[in-house]
Amino acid sequence: MSARALSSRTARGKTGERIACDYLWAAGHEVIAANARVGRDELDLVSIDPRGVLVFTEVRAFTPRSGAHPRGLASLGPAKLARWSRAARQFRAQCTHLAAHPCRLDAIAVSLAAPCTLSHARGIVPPAHDPAPLYGLEP
Repeated sequence: MSARALSSRTARGKTGERIACDYLWAAGHEVIAANARVGRDELDLVSIDPRGVLVFTEVRAFTPRSGAHPRGLASLGPAKLARWSRAARQFRAQCTHLAAHPCRLDAIAVSLAAPCTLSHARGIVPPAHDPAPLYGLEP
């Protein structure tokens, strides 16, 4: 991948994450972390929803010309889901003050084409082969 393509992809991702963060905030979430590094993995957004659920949100941003196939939520394959679930477990283990919160994995797809659209999928289920699913995962 060229430096220009990587820069464009990074900018697209950051824009999508800002839009998703604003959306979650408007929906009553308290965003407690963005781009949280957990070992080699990263969690795009970590928030607590209005019901007290700890939410780990993966953001997928795309444009019609991004060339990403598949796009949006369809791009969440089993390997990505396993890494995401592992990172969420590690984050929660490191932040012991969050242990009492039930957890959920959400994904937000942001189309950056005009007009911008957003799709929010709640309660993504990690792959069945995930060795240690999140406790308290709720749909």
